[in-house]
Amino acid sequence: TELCGLQMMLEGETNTDDPEFPLTIKGSMDLDSASYVTFNCDGFENFQLLCEYRFPQNLLKPVEPGRTRVRAMFRITSTELGSFIGSVSIDPFEVKGLDDVRFTIQEAVVDYSTGENYAAMSDAISPDWPAAIKSKYEDETWRGFYMKQLSISLPEGLANTAGDRITISVEDLLADHGSGVSCKFTADPNVSGNISGWGISLNNVLLELVANSIKHFKLEGDINIPIIEGNATYEAMFTYPNNHPGAKAEISFTLGLDGVYHIPFINNSNLTLDNGSSAGISYINGKFQPQAELNGSIAVSITNPAITLPTLEFQGFKINDQTMPAYAAGPGQTTGGLD
Repeated sequence: TELCGLQMMLEGETNTDDPEFPLTIKGSMDLDSASYVTFNCDGFENFQLLCEYRFPQNLLKPVEPGRTRVRAMFRITSTELGSFIGSVSIDPFEVKGLDDVRFTIQEAVVDYSTGENYAAMSDAISPDWPAAIKSKYEDETWRGFYMKQLSISLPEGLANTAGDRITISVEDLLADHGSGVSCKFTADPNVSGNISGWGISLNNVLLELVANSIKHFKLEGDINIPIIEGNATYEAMFTYPNNHPGAKAEISFTLGLDGVYHIPFINNSNLTLDNGSSAGISYINGKFQPQAELNGSIAVSITNPAITLPTLEFQGFKINDQTMPAYAAGPGQTTGGLD
């Protein structure tokens, strides 16, 4: 009975004497930011241990201005002896010798508890996951590793076309012995180039794994069809039969072709595309080949003298149809352009 309701808190900070791994145990009168242990009438109830570790300056360099050392903050909680949940967050940092590559780690967690799960872990579980996988992650006896985010910002010398750093992130990572890995890989390269003369940019990349199977693999960006002034947005989805990553990927290519466009080499022109218009990118003979089949109408007007020509409607207007021979083309030659 002497232990009923007893709560022991560390009021100040205590430094360990370990020269290899010196820790500062944090104390406070605020339970959320204190190291403490509590007891009920049956004995031990729960404890929390908060620690801070400062990395040697010859290993890591802080990114935040004004900081001289990179800190790692540990939080270990337990409601049962022999089981615990431990989390760590680390200040954004650069590794000595790998200058200008920036790392950020948010909420890396080891769950070795059989009575509860880390609270923020529920945000990583998608409602559309298979019921069997969701139930395993939601089970309070689940043990494994969870990380909210790991992001890597590449050097400024590898900046994208907008001059911003390219960042690669791993988000909502769950890993355990039975289910494997579930997470999202994202990147915002914002790089541009061309495919067979078509201007194209890659703005966003998303790869989602669920229990070691690929659920989504998506690329997003802008593409310029040669007869259109300006860019259209695209989305490329890679799917794998039966979620088998070793199988040949099937690519579905969606192009935002709505609205009225201008033809760059015809003044005062409007190109209206119908919903039946389509575009795609194929992988042919080791090269990516874009193609489009457009339906719609073209309106052209002349200002001096003022003349409006009749609207010209078209169907099946093909661009880069590599299967159609060019006019007077020799054997094996194709148009590679407008057909």
